[in-house]
Amino acid sequence: AGKNGVLISIAACNFMSGKAERRLEVLSGHVRPSTGQALKPKFCAARGSPREDATARRAFPRKRQEVLKWNGWGFKDSEFLVNDKGVIEFTGGRYKLSGHDLPGLRDFAEKEMGMDVNYRTPSQTLSDMPVPEAVKHEGFLHAVQKVARRECISDLVDDRLQHAHGHTCHEVYALRHGQFQRIPDLVVWPENHDQVVKIVEAACFYNICLIPFGGGTSVSGALECPKDEKRMIVSIDMTDMNKILWVDEENLTMCAEAGIIGEDLERKLAAKGYCTGHDPDSREVSSLGGWIATRASGMKKNVYGNIEDLVGGGEVRVVSRSQTFGRGGGERLATRD
Repeated sequence: AGKNGVLISIAACNFMSGKAERRLEVLSGHVRPSTGQALKPKFCAARGSPREDATARRAFPRKRQEVLKWNGWGFKDSEFLVNDKGVIEFTGGRYKLSGHDLPGLRDFAEKEMGMDVNYRTPSQTLSDMPVPEAVKHEGFLHAVQKVARRECISDLVDDRLQHAHGHTCHEVYALRHGQFQRIPDLVVWPENHDQVVKIVEAACFYNICLIPFGGGTSVSGALECPKDEKRMIVSIDMTDMNKILWVDEENLTMCAEAGIIGEDLERKLAAKGYCTGHDPDSREVSSLGGWIATRASGMKKNVYGNIEDLVGGGEVRVVSRSQTFGRGGGERLATRD
């Protein structure tokens, strides 16, 4: 997460009638014989404003549990159920399947998969789930309160629990039928690079554990808190750092903050006729920073490559214990002669 964000290669993919001429002009620049001259950046109007509201039209709000399931994958309004007609339907209005009966699905599930659609395993409620008491460090709390706005700091149980897990099978099972022996004691939503630097500095000074958090879709176990950790654990939710800082139409690159969610990133790029080409199953709720941290792959990798291929010629800024450093320099491989 950095002031300059993450530099990513993009592709011109939306050949709309009003933009076709511009798209062809851009693409032609990448197949021309080399003139020996370096490519010059040409930035478009997609450059983000420093005052852009981080809550304006985003995949989900800061309190993500308002729209996402607290004890499972996906959005609250979207699920398969057996309706009064005895037919499986997909609820909600979010997708093309939403609100429609799927008349052949029950027969397939029962005959081909051996499922009993009447079998139920009800989840425990949030109020019934045992939650460990928060560990507090007054010095660190005071330092964070000087850096972040009040609404960007939370020690509420539902926020702490929401940031205590990814989405492996055993984590979801623990949410529905068990418990976590250790969860974050505090959640902080930094809004810019400077806040990240100050939070990391305070954590180092007071010996606090930090766990970065993006979309929460991890299946690597990286979001689970060590059960024997006695120090204060703080989840750093990056999703308020969600702006595209600039788009370079000449070199087909863009720079964005690490917390931007994939769906928001693609929507903003599509408005200019572009896409990243990175399309993981979790795109609706996973973040750019999370993709990079886990070396994510997507369904279009054979065309665009994995995320490390898209960032390969760009820059990632990271705040560490001792310094802010970055990896950068060079053109995207696909734009070289």
